[in-house]
Amino acid sequence: MTRAAATSVASHSIDAAGAAITAVGMVSALGNDAPTALAAARAQISRASVQRHFRMRSGVNGAEEPIVGHSADLVTAGFERPLRLQRMAQAVLEQLAAALPASADRIGLYALVPEVMRGMHAEADDDEPAGPSEQERAHQCLRQAMAAARWPVGPEQVLCSASGARSEALRLIGVASSALAQGLIDRAVVLAVDTLLDDATLAELDRSGRLKCEASPAGLQPGEGGVALMLTGHTTPTPGEHTRVIAVALDDEEPAEGEAPPPSGQALARAVELAAQGRHGTHAWVLSDHNGEHRRAHDWGSAWARLRGNDDAFAQADVWYPALAFGDTGAAGALAALAMVWAAQERGYAPATTAVVVCADDGPRRAALLLQRS
Repeated sequence: MTRAAATSVASHSIDAAGAAITAVGMVSALGNDAPTALAAARAQISRASVQRHFRMRSGVNGAEEPIVGHSADLVTAGFERPLRLQRMAQAVLEQLAAALPASADRIGLYALVPEVMRGMHAEADDDEPAGPSEQERAHQCLRQAMAAARWPVGPEQVLCSASGARSEALRLIGVASSALAQGLIDRAVVLAVDTLLDDATLAELDRSGRLKCEASPAGLQPGEGGVALMLTGHTTPTPGEHTRVIAVALDDEEPAEGEAPPPSGQALARAVELAAQGRHGTHAWVLSDHNGEHRRAHDWGSAWARLRGNDDAFAQADVWYPALAFGDTGAAGALAALAMVWAAQERGYAPATTAVVVCADDGPRRAALLLQRS
């Protein structure tokens, strides 16, 4: 999979001004709506299954070995990557359409539709004109999903990203929250979809030894999913308590010379500390995108040791791993974690009133987001 660009960024925090999450749409291996999927995740249900459309050779004995993944098969079965993404985006937009107010509020749509043609580009002929860019394909996929979902209003602002970076969804949350705080829109919909179960992505994961299998037990189980969150700002009345986005923090791992060593965990720990800034109380609640891979485990474990050494709140913390429920859902994973926090706080089983969602890109970028119930 394409890695995030290695852009240098200093520790940077975005004040989200307490944007409230008022509705969630979700499709995943655990269900085709948010209440079903999130209740199943709470019950620790797993619907990992053999993906019969793709097989690989065992690195132990050379025999064919099936791939185990978490597929949203009622939505995506029989489709390749472009239509898998479109159908998941359509499903979550349909769910949020029911939560839209009757009045014509100014709505901003911030979507992450990553690498629509990942691994599917044929060799281009020098005499043929260049085809659509990934950004143009992402916009096209989003427009088709909106049309199929009969999205009832024309968004005041549309920002569609084709990035495959896991942190991109958290950055879009920050952008949407800033637009709400500035009064540019009344409501924001932040959407992310991704799949690691298309043939091209599975082949690349297989070649790079990242799939969980006999020869690589410290690998990932691929998944897919779509999540959409509706946010409102302080200018829009939202009676009662809500899960609110407080801050988004970004940081980068220092570039390494020569063969890249395992990540140090420094950037991930800095991002968590910058987002939380001690506002998590005496007992931290953290949701990590750790997916079982050795390199990611080294990064997360090193960051966790630093956090525990700097703040007693992390010594007895609750740590949740969404990939246990949904598999590795790629760029949609960060919003799946936010949805889990929202459901836990709405239903009263959250272990704390604040939560930190953290994610690490395959490249240098690290990100954290602080949520609080108020």
